[in-house]
Amino acid sequence: MLNLCVGIKPLARTQVVRGLLTSLLLASLIPLTGCQSQYDYVVLRQVAGVNQTNVYLLYVVPSGAAALFDVAGPIDSLLAEIDQKGLQVEYVFTTHAHPDHVQGLPDLRDRYPHALWGVSHEEYEDLSLYARWEEELPPEEAAGMKAAAEQDPAFAEMLAFDFTGLGQPDLFLEDGQVHRLGDLQILTFLTPGHSRGSICYHAGNALFSGDVLFKGRVGSTDFPKSGGLEAITSSVRRLYEILPEETVVYPGHGDFTDIGTEKRQNTGVGGDPGESP
Repeated sequence: MLNLCVGIKPLARTQVVRGLLTSLLLASLIPLTGCQSQYDYVVLRQVAGVNQTNVYLLYVVPSGAAALFDVAGPIDSLLAEIDQKGLQVEYVFTTHAHPDHVQGLPDLRDRYPHALWGVSHEEYEDLSLYARWEEELPPEEAAGMKAAAEQDPAFAEMLAFDFTGLGQPDLFLEDGQVHRLGDLQILTFLTPGHSRGSICYHAGNALFSGDVLFKGRVGSTDFPKSGGLEAITSSVRRLYEILPEETVVYPGHGDFTDIGTEKRQNTGVGGDPGESP
């Protein structure tokens, strides 16, 4: 099932975004198959994978230039939308390379060989670290994950993901890069904390935050080299400083939110991070 999100025309954002946000949050709970073509861009979400990861499709109206974010598994509904509307997938962006965010990427790269896969150099370097999760995680946590895998074949399959199948990135992303998608600019923010090379993407009025910023909390910081609570707090506060309060936040898991709400209500910034995948 698809969830519909909307991109606001630049000149209209400040006047209408707050009213739309309420409808947007409600819409995220309702299966939708259409989209609002009067906007400059459209964001569609499909939840995929055993960890219920949000996979996002961003496309520009009317050109049809499209990008996908965090291909976590099979995304048949999004692929059907791409085919139905004749969209051109130009980019496949990864916020971070934990297996629950890249499990569907090998198949997708085969389907769209001309689409450019972008990930930070730090994340690509750490693929071998993620593959050795049993050795790298604290013993109690590793034991818990192995016990869960014994009870859930899908979870076991995710943990056994072969990172070599991802291939070589087309783009090594750094802080402050701009990538064009039709009339949109996609700006990258290096935001360590959940992982060393986490990247957030800002386009129009949207922020794709991966597992750095969630509704009411921040991402976990317990994986080696993540940077810890201090790093993720610094990353989120930087987003608060740079982005307008009406910026809609599309996280890697769970519900949508906005920067202004998180500034006022997010207990994870400056405190204990919430639990997250």
